[in-house]
Amino acid sequence: ITMVLLAILFLVTAVLYSSVGFGGGSTYLALLLIWEVPYFVFPLIALFCNIIVVSGNSFNYIKAGNLNLKLLIPYLIGSIPFGLLIGKIVKGIDIRDHGSGSTGATNLLRICGPICGISALILDMSKAVMPMIVTIHLLEVSNWIHPFTGIAIICGHSWPICIKFKGGKGIASGWAALFILSPISGLIATATGLPIIA
Repeated sequence: ITMVLLAILFLVTAVLYSSVGFGGGSTYLALLLIWEVPYFVFPLIALFCNIIVVSGNSFNYIKAGNLNLKLLIPYLIGSIPFGLLIGKIVKGIDIRDHGSGSTGATNLLRICGPICGISALILDMSKAVMPMIVTIHLLEVSNWIHPFTGIAIICGHSWPICIKFKGGKGIASGWAALFILSPISGLIATATGLPIIA
């Protein structure tokens, strides 16, 4: 009886507050309770339902011509592992097998020397600067997309899809993106961070 009452409560809540997350989640949770589905199955069913919803929405976006690549492209640019490429081309090594295992400029500096490290630093900053400039000054997008572009670049650098999501720490890319997004914040971050690094 308690389960049925709880299920009815969820259904009523879903009707009164019909939203994609709360209403939809409450609805299929209520149905699971009514059907007396074992609790350990809930997460799998929820995951399956969410995959269906996301797939359907993605299809509708593509069909309507509204697929937004403005965050995917910065992520892919951020995914370019310059540290790994420099290590392989210049020294013939996989930088992931040395030092901290990071593909970032700091690890490359320690393992391959200052020239390689500084080159990686400049390239990692460049791959953040260019997409940020394009997004902020050239594309006609809402302001809220600007910081998310920077986050996408950092995610690409830290979890690059091309090398099994194991990249750098995103410090150089994040620093450069922050400078373009807000120069004052970039200066504050530099003034705060340099003494710590030093």
